[in-house]
Amino acid sequence: MSTLKPVSILSSLKEVSALPVSWFVKRVDEQRLYMLDLKNSGVESISHQVIPYFTSDNKKVNLDKLQEDRTSIRQQSTSSDNVDVFREPELILKIDLSLNGISEVAMGDISTFTELRSLDLSLNAIHKFQGVAVASKLVFLNLSYNNISQLPNEALAECVSLQNLVTIVHICPCLEMTELILSDNNLSNVPDIVSAISPLSCLKQLRLKGNPSLQTHTEFELQATVAKNTSVDLLDGVNIRPAKLQFKNLSRMQPPSPRDELKVELKDAVKESMTEARERQKKKTHDSIAFLHKKIITLLDELEEFEVTSFTDTEAWCRYIDTLTTEEAQALTVSKIRSAAIAEPDGYLPSKGSEYQPRSSRTNLRK
Repeated sequence: MSTLKPVSILSSLKEVSALPVSWFVKRVDEQRLYMLDLKNSGVESISHQVIPYFTSDNKKVNLDKLQEDRTSIRQQSTSSDNVDVFREPELILKIDLSLNGISEVAMGDISTFTELRSLDLSLNAIHKFQGVAVASKLVFLNLSYNNISQLPNEALAECVSLQNLVTIVHICPCLEMTELILSDNNLSNVPDIVSAISPLSCLKQLRLKGNPSLQTHTEFELQATVAKNTSVDLLDGVNIRPAKLQFKNLSRMQPPSPRDELKVELKDAVKESMTEARERQKKKTHDSIAFLHKKIITLLDELEEFEVTSFTDTEAWCRYIDTLTTEEAQALTVSKIRSAAIAEPDGYLPSKGSEYQPRSSRTNLRK
């Protein structure tokens, strides 16, 4: 697991100027508030790669261990304002950890950020989400495009202010799902709900209580719509199979004429073809997203490896130049150095032995 550089953490801190009213945040005496933007940063573990850089009065951290990193941060920063955030993580209201390689989120991973309002964990590889502790003020949580199969009952127990959790559009690829609980959310558009779950042919149980959708539709209307357009048999604990059978019987009571039967067959063929096309496109899109995610992680790893190699080669070059005689040094020019070190970085490097020789058989700069 790679270690995030202190300067990377510092550069990821951005001041938040405009705050949504729904966040209920009051600034105190021109107080500066921040977001931590660690998108595409190669984070694999929040507790090991992010939390150690921050301390608070509520959670003591071994400062001696991080003193060297913090000194480096102060030396590279043109302003000391951002550095204060490392001692006062409650100034961070928003964290973006999307497009990383996080596989697990433990209950206490963000407990240091007691004033957090927004957390984006989308496009990771999370398969185990225990929850978020001390998150009573969290308003926005994005967990889309992960590998989460279920959420523990206590996972979001502290999130009493949560208003936005991943629209149900993203459940479309879950074709094997048999039970879906959407209770106590902010779903108001019944057609959108039905459209999202209608492709789920294995879905038998659905819970919608506590959503605004029940305010715009009577219980009977909701049951009839779900029964007619989905495979659900149990809605909020009520058996709606009789209504489903009733719709089927009504369609059989008046047999269509031969001409109408042809039209019905044509319509069914169109619907079936379009459904198959949608499913193919959905799978293609999600496969592309997964591929791009892996590609981004790979590119970030390659960049990190290049940076390490670049620093090593720079030191080797400097040691090599120190061994040159005055005449040999005069024979070199800045343009030759740049040509060998930048355009062709492996063209002429010191070897590991006591004598410094070209690493490859390319033109020797001394000639």
